[in-house]
Amino acid sequence: MDAAFILQFLSDLGRNNDREWFATQTERYQEARAQFQDFVGEVLLNLADVRPAFGAVDPAKCIFRIHRDVRFSKNKTPYKTNFGALIGPEGKSAEAPCGYFQLEPDGRSFVACGLYQPATAELHQVRQRISADPAPLRAILRGMKKHYPEGLTGEKSARLRGFTPDHPAYDLLIYKSFVASRPFPDETVKSKVFPAQLKGALRAMLPLVDWLNEARLDPDAAVRPKSLFTGDEQRQLRKKRGG
Repeated sequence: MDAAFILQFLSDLGRNNDREWFATQTERYQEARAQFQDFVGEVLLNLADVRPAFGAVDPAKCIFRIHRDVRFSKNKTPYKTNFGALIGPEGKSAEAPCGYFQLEPDGRSFVACGLYQPATAELHQVRQRISADPAPLRAILRGMKKHYPEGLTGEKSARLRGFTPDHPAYDLLIYKSFVASRPFPDETVKSKVFPAQLKGALRAMLPLVDWLNEARLDPDAAVRPKSLFTGDEQRQLRKKRGG
């Protein structure tokens, strides 16, 4: 992948974000996208030795379209200024915990992993798992420190239902999205070390992804005493599991 070529195209797009200009850049866009898609394929294969399902994923199904949905946005520019890909066994259609990375100029490239904006019932399940035993999640986050030095970076709740600030795991329970991320400056993205750094970060995400997946699918969470769930949420979870 020629990351410098991709970043330059995206930078030019940012300065000329209109359909007329884009129509004159079809070959550049197709070449940049093809290189990015090939790189996504390499990333998936790199993970396949520990997660075989990743090796069967079509990289084209991981990549987000460059066209923006402007129907409900005040920003009417027609194109995104990044290439992004969801890294998981179901491609970008996945709702389960997964990884994501994007290339974007001006230092806006990054890698992220975890569970982003889960449904309320699933969020409560994760919180109940943390409340019951936060030690495994803390150990996982310590193990990820090399690749995600800031730990969890997801959005936090303004108020936390069912827990008080003196709870020993309050610092983890407060999150609404359980996401770890790290940025990459342009110089790193264009360097020879970037592929290894990115692949290392995505491999490091797997313990967190596994823990979150187990937590959100915990069959006993919604029926435990003093559950956080409303009656409707408990019924939704039972229906989802076919129970």
